[in-house]
Amino acid sequence: MAVLYESCPFGQEENVVVIDDNYTGVQSLAHELAGAEIEDAVCDYIKALKNLVESGGLEGETATKLYEFAELAEQLLKGAASELGGRKKHCMEEFLAAIDEADEEIY
Repeated sequence: MAVLYESCPFGQEENVVVIDDNYTGVQSLAHELAGAEIEDAVCDYIKALKNLVESGGLEGETATKLYEFAELAEQLLKGAASELGGRKKHCMEEFLAAIDEADEEIY
């Protein structure tokens, strides 16, 4: 876990940030998994909408519009949540790599 220490042994005016790579790695995986879970929920929602129209006894313009909405939602949302979760994971991994590179330059 990232911790900000208010007092630093190097001087009164300095702050030190400690990064725990394992915490960041765990959190990046959590973002990826959350994206996958949201993706599953969106797919279930779209499936429920389509099922409502197909076997729910709806007819007429309401049924047509509801099915069109389900189709549009599928086009716009399918894959979006899992892609976002993957991007967040990738950003966190890049952050760790940048910190490691900066550490090598310092030491």
